[in-house]
Amino acid sequence: MPRTATAPPHALFAALSDPTRLRLLDLLRDGEVCVCDLFGALSIPQPTASRHLAILRRVGLVSVRKQGLWSYYAIATPQSELHAKLLESLTHCSGESADGSKDKTRLAKVRKARGCCD
Repeated sequence: MPRTATAPPHALFAALSDPTRLRLLDLLRDGEVCVCDLFGALSIPQPTASRHLAILRRVGLVSVRKQGLWSYYAIATPQSELHAKLLESLTHCSGESADGSKDKTRLAKVRKARGCCD
């Protein structure tokens, strides 16, 4: 594993300092998710979700795959030991937040209803 992250440590920590970004990362821990499902699950406007995802992408915490009109986001492969440890720490964050289980329940409902990206 390389010694340096794609972003400096202060940028990684800054990206993780926002509750919405932590909620997005928590939803991505189980695999790739379409942006429409993410903003639906968090009950936030699409531009807000996209702005937060762009910040996470810029520091290398998430990756994006485009398919037609839709963008699918996933947790990025760690590029350093720090990056890996920060992603590992996310597993502990979800248990500390009341939003985590509600977000996952809403994500399951949004995915079941599907309408945007199918």
